[in-house]
Amino acid sequence: MRSAADLLDILVADWAGAGAPKRLQAAADGRWEQARMCDAPVAPALARALVADSAAPDADVAVEFEWVGTQLAFVGARRGPGDATAFADDVARLAAADPADPERALALLAGGPPRAPEHLELGAANAWRSVGPLRLWSAGAGREPAPLAERLREHPRLARCSAPVALVLSFGAPRECWVGLELSARVGAEHIVEAARVEALVGRLVG
Repeated sequence: MRSAADLLDILVADWAGAGAPKRLQAAADGRWEQARMCDAPVAPALARALVADSAAPDADVAVEFEWVGTQLAFVGARRGPGDATAFADDVARLAAADPADPERALALLAGGPPRAPEHLELGAANAWRSVGPLRLWSAGAGREPAPLAERLREHPRLARCSAPVALVLSFGAPRECWVGLELSARVGAEHIVEAARVEALVGRLVG
């Protein structure tokens, strides 16, 4: 299995969104459709307030930092039990640093360089639960055996989606965190997934 650093390098190697406008958002219970958000850069105090206003200190809250240009990219992390203060501190550091690339942003938000890759999923950005993702690979179990084109035919709302569709690589440490890269192509009001493009990147990542 490749190292976390190598996986990140491969995922963002062809990213076309450098210099794009940035956004910080927070959501409770994975409801990204109802996320609170603000444009970045943002003052650290306002970033802390964004987290605090999302839910109670012991609630399930996650934060994402997005690049919203030609090719959407984003990094995210979830607050764990007893993690409220450290999580808020890391979100504030991220806001103060205003990083230009996903790798640095993820290390700031996760509380250190990510490790322990857990899974790869394909899903709708900011509509993850309402559309529903597809798991493509998981640690221990490996790649899903069914061809992606076949699985997308069974999931038409993701294959031709109302939101950008991203490949998301998740890690288990230092806290639950992830990085996502848009792979769909916009055609009119739809975001179309080309299975071969996704499969090729997954192959480079996990074989």
